[in-house]
Amino acid sequence: MKKPIVLIMAGGTGGHIFPAMAVAQQFINQGCEIHWLGAQKGLEQTLIPEKNWPLHSLKISGFVNKSFVKKILYVFELAGAVFQAKKIINKINPDIVIGFGGFPAAPGGLAAKLSGKWLAIHEQNAVAGKTNKMLAKFAHIILEGFPGAFVDDVNTQYVGNPIRSEIEPVKWTKSKDVFNILIVGGSLGARGINLLLPDVIDLLDGDNINVCHQVGRNNKDLIEKLYRSNCKNKSIQNIEVLEFIDDMAAKYRWADLIVCRSGASTVCEVSHVGMPAIYIPYPYHKDQQQLKNTEFVVNAKGAFVCEEFDTQATTLAQKINNLITNNELLNKMSVQALTCAKQQSAQIIVQQCLKLSNEYYL
Repeated sequence: MKKPIVLIMAGGTGGHIFPAMAVAQQFINQGCEIHWLGAQKGLEQTLIPEKNWPLHSLKISGFVNKSFVKKILYVFELAGAVFQAKKIINKINPDIVIGFGGFPAAPGGLAAKLSGKWLAIHEQNAVAGKTNKMLAKFAHIILEGFPGAFVDDVNTQYVGNPIRSEIEPVKWTKSKDVFNILIVGGSLGARGINLLLPDVIDLLDGDNINVCHQVGRNNKDLIEKLYRSNCKNKSIQNIEVLEFIDDMAAKYRWADLIVCRSGASTVCEVSHVGMPAIYIPYPYHKDQQQLKNTEFVVNAKGAFVCEEFDTQATTLAQKINNLITNNELLNKMSVQALTCAKQQSAQIIVQQCLKLSNEYYL
């Protein structure tokens, strides 16, 4: 019997790509052949070739924050990308198409519909995005990373967000005699967090504090300069500034606390690890998706949330100081975060997708 062929659609940022990569690997483990549909400009252009997975790229950009004229031009760009995606689908003839969002998901999903292919969509965030709301009208399976992402009466299943295989076995434990703080703004960094944290770190109390701060591309020199000029705290033993963290599993093992954005993948990974967290959601989304991503774990008392425009260096430093001196609270947060982690999400997604076609069952 021939291998099922699966077309994964995901692109842009790590929030779309990393969950899709975890699912792609699970499909491969189940004996499937994987193809990837991405955009010409996006993180997938670096990550997917490293896996030696076939990558097909569309000429497509985003719709949000465009001027009226550019939105009109986007309609023509989208039509061209749908035509291009349909040609790709006809060539590889996938048994299943699954979208994880990002620029290629809209044209790819429309092309799958026009080609009569089984279509699944996965929404990572706690509130569904525009592309998935559109694709939900004709998708055969709608999968949610957080419960209640689709408020309309649609046929959905809560499956959680897939965790990268290297992070699956990682579980948080408190370091002895040191306190390690991991600061992450997402795969592209976060300007608000980058500019705020050097002042916060300068106000921390305690002995043997270490900091690792991922700042995103082209930000390293500026943030290192801010730490040198703004942070004179003698409690800080070491400050490491990185553009990108290649081995996130190692940093999760190292850290006692994470201060970060609250993209869907980040929240689910941090909860899976059981890491005490302070989330600073990206404040510019109209639907406040990152703030809503935190509600599940914050309500369970597994994390704190600080909204960027309401947070001063002194208030965030006080919150971190309270955790530095309170191992009991850190341990309770870890336990509660773990209760919010959906286990075996990638396996569940693969099972549901393979059941779409009567020809393939696990």
